[in-house]
Amino acid sequence: MLITLQYFLTVMQMVAAIKVRLHSSDTSGESSNRLSKRSPVQLQGDISSCYRMKFNIAGVDLDLKVDSRISDSIVPLPNLNNYQGPTLSYPEHADAVTLKYDGGASAKGHGFLTTVSIPETTISIKSAPVVGISEQSENPVIIDGNPNQGVFSFAYPSIAMYHAKPPTIMDAIYESGAVPNNEVAMELCPYGLSEKSYIDIGNTETDPKCDTDGQPVIWVQSPSRDRFTVNIKEIRIDNKARRLPSEFQVKESEDIWHPYSFISTCSKYISLPRKIVDKLIRAIGKSGAFKPKLTKDDIKKFFEKKQTIKVPDHIIDWKKLPKLSFVMYTETSKTGKASRSSVEITLGGRDYIQQVGAEEYQFFVDVGRNKRVVLGTPFMLRMRVVFDRTNQRIGFGPGCGCEDSADGYPIISSNSQVLWSPRPKKSSFRQSSYRKLSKS
Repeated sequence: MLITLQYFLTVMQMVAAIKVRLHSSDTSGESSNRLSKRSPVQLQGDISSCYRMKFNIAGVDLDLKVDSRISDSIVPLPNLNNYQGPTLSYPEHADAVTLKYDGGASAKGHGFLTTVSIPETTISIKSAPVVGISEQSENPVIIDGNPNQGVFSFAYPSIAMYHAKPPTIMDAIYESGAVPNNEVAMELCPYGLSEKSYIDIGNTETDPKCDTDGQPVIWVQSPSRDRFTVNIKEIRIDNKARRLPSEFQVKESEDIWHPYSFISTCSKYISLPRKIVDKLIRAIGKSGAFKPKLTKDDIKKFFEKKQTIKVPDHIIDWKKLPKLSFVMYTETSKTGKASRSSVEITLGGRDYIQQVGAEEYQFFVDVGRNKRVVLGTPFMLRMRVVFDRTNQRIGFGPGCGCEDSADGYPIISSNSQVLWSPRPKKSSFRQSSYRKLSKS
């Protein structure tokens, strides 16, 4: 049986909740191997790449990218082109599957059920679905073997290409009773703290943090049950709403799904419509935050080519950089009608200009499609984000580094009321603002 499904994504560049530390494709970071079953097992990763976690699939140890954009979890089969690393064999009667993604990434292989476990945890599943690929596109490749040896995906089953029961690895974990909640929480950390990044499968291992109980301070209902979508009402730069393209989040006849904006754990940038990016760059230029002032050549290299700026060649006055805010409806009906209630998440300059080396900084906003926003890892880096697959919603709360914030961002607000913001370090008078909202 040949299953072919093309859909449009950006390029693919347990007994209790199980916290698993995340690791980056950047091998320069150090990680700890002294982990108990209750300790976070490290997520390898940083902002320069997809975060990865360790799995054992069909008896083979693999490092899998963690991707919230798709449903099928991908593993390598023997003789996979452009791949050097461990591989799996597949059953004789496995279903043939073809994968196609926007941007030219594609693969062919077979879907099958197999054993799946997560090292350093009690999670061990006898039958979970994977798609083993034996052929993939060359530019871009989906997995290369070093370090990416597969993909762990946890989007909703509706966009799965391999149709199985259970439909995804996450569903298999939840339905087995290994975790109490069909939820995935992620806390991703910026440069200098990346070894603390983790994934909490089940979302019950929470601790009080930064004047909260550790759970989300606000929940946003996803308007569609495919990716982890959000219905964006406004994008603001320094509190001023910017005009969105006429086609923004408007479904046309050629669209397979409604083009809502979505959160992506495996996208390097915050992708915005061109006019919004241009206005943000102009606001940064006018802010006077860079000393010396950026030349035209500097602007092209830094904002367009994404080359780094080095200190002390340029000094950045972070307080002068403009704020970037996303206003989302908390609920959207099946007919597309949005509620009056909204949540606003405001980022500071340290969110969209990230440190990537000891003295290097990079701009992490790029030009995407006019139809939607992709909120990639820079958006998530200083929040704890919870993906609730049962209730079709996304939770936002205090995340990595909030105990010692340098700037007091991000700020989470609802209907003009600040729900939470971190306390900037070296400040004895500002208190965190926090009000817990009902989870229901």
